[in-house]
Amino acid sequence: MISMMKKSAMVNMKEAEAPVNATAMGPEYPYGLRISLDKDDMEKLGIKELPEMYTCYMIMAAGCVVSVEDSAGQDGERKQCTLQIMNMMLHAEPSEGKPGEPMGKAEKLYNGKQ
Repeated sequence: MISMMKKSAMVNMKEAEAPVNATAMGPEYPYGLRISLDKDDMEKLGIKELPEMYTCYMIMAAGCVVSVEDSAGQDGERKQCTLQIMNMMLHAEPSEGKPGEPMGKAEKLYNGKQ
């Protein structure tokens, strides 16, 4: 339910602490937040050539919850929901120029703020 949502501004999803099994160069963001786009997906979104690494986009998407989990066990409480993205749009971060233009590491987008 939308009424359950508390935040209406962008939130940096960077991990507060490095995962226990992460290396010094491990992921800064949870793996489940990644979106993989194949050739057809990129064409639908107007991406004609593979972007350079660390090219940043603003993502706007609409989807619905397709599964939920609420359980407790030895490892503590677990709450999780899975969203299926149904519609999506990509564009460059407004102050950074054209879509697909390299902007540096993602941290630049958030100025290192959480």
